Amino acid sequence: MTQTINIFENQFTLHAGGAVFWHEKEMLLIADVHFGKVTHFRKHGAAIPAQALLSNLEKLERVVTEFQPKTVCFLGDLFHSKLNSEWDIFATWVASSACDVVLINGNHDILPKYLFEDLGIAIFNSWETEDFIMT
Repeated sequence: MTQTINIFENQFTLHAGGAVFWHEKEMLLIADVHFGKVTHFRKHGAAIPAQALLSNLEKLERVVTEFQPKTVCFLGDLFHSKLNSEWDIFATWVASSACDVVLINGNHDILPKYLFEDLGIAIFNSWETEDFIMT
């Protein structure tokens, strides 16, 4: 399910999965993915099914397939906390993706910048583009 809105003569499609597609920029905007969260909580004893590990990635893949963006912009909190095995799953996705990937740092984005940069991910504290500032 989607709904399209216009802001400053730009068209955005809001997706029920939590993503926003910016048509003019061919950019998918996604906030608070928190890759690594399932493994983090399981490590600390939370009873979370192992299958939940792939749900964020599957959700991401569905919206990328639907919109075919040139760029995927993660608006903070891409990775939940310390490095864990979910990083490898995410890194594999980035390597196989045809999209440019951008990260706007969030409070959970504590991993060293070089890990993201080694994957070709551009990192910003904020990103200004024409009439919009992403933080």
